[in-house]
Amino acid sequence: MVSSQFESILKDFEPFFKCRLQADQNESCLVRMGHGISLQMELNRYGFLLIGCRIGELPRGRFQDDVIKEALKANEFYPPFTGIFGISRKSNNLFLYLLVDPLKLDQDKISNLLNPFIAKAKLWSDSINQGNIPALGAVTSPQPAVAPPFGFSR
Repeated sequence: MVSSQFESILKDFEPFFKCRLQADQNESCLVRMGHGISLQMELNRYGFLLIGCRIGELPRGRFQDDVIKEALKANEFYPPFTGIFGISRKSNNLFLYLLVDPLKLDQDKISNLLNPFIAKAKLWSDSINQGNIPALGAVTSPQPAVAPPFGFSR
């Protein structure tokens, strides 16, 4: 039985993750992926679904500065639906997150949203854990089936 709006949304994600998802006492859900990535999902106060992933801790210094610069560049890189980077100055952790309108989700959109997000999180996490700065265009997103308007290329 679904007891909240959030649990109803989680039901839509179960086929993607191939497991049962359940909200905890804080109305959030932590999904531990098999390859070292954990996704945290919760509704924000405006009813949007926040999907976040801790990428890793950044040691203070030049490496941290360089990673933050690349993360800011990646935030401007098209397409934006692969996630937005943020940093916690308190914990020196880099995060990747998405903010999604749950009313516009279906099974195809969930897959199209999460696959590039998880790939980006994994690439950045692995690179940072190895002491490298991720390459900006390394993760490619699936191209839309419809051509862009007015013949513009992406």
